[in-house]
Amino acid sequence: MDNIDEEGRRRVEELRAEYVISDEDLKRYNDQKLLTSLRDVSLRIENDGIGHTFKNYPKFDEIKDEEFHKLKKYLIQHIDLMDQYIKNKLNHLEEKNY
Repeated sequence: MDNIDEEGRRRVEELRAEYVISDEDLKRYNDQKLLTSLRDVSLRIENDGIGHTFKNYPKFDEIKDEEFHKLKKYLIQHIDLMDQYIKNKLNHLEEKNY
């Protein structure tokens, strides 16, 4: 019976070594995913512009970065504020000149 327990422990250690990743490996993996996602965002910005990218694409849920999402929300709010300001200013100036 002791032999079976020892064999089981040995097999568990083999499986751990083969399939379980370290915290450092997990961090490296997550950093690589973030790098890939941010490169994709950067390319979208280059191709479509920053306003269009953040207002018309998905919510970027694959990006696990709190600061990114905070700044994205801030940017969208300010894009909307600028859009509203320009529309109001145009209306005011058009009414004034006609």
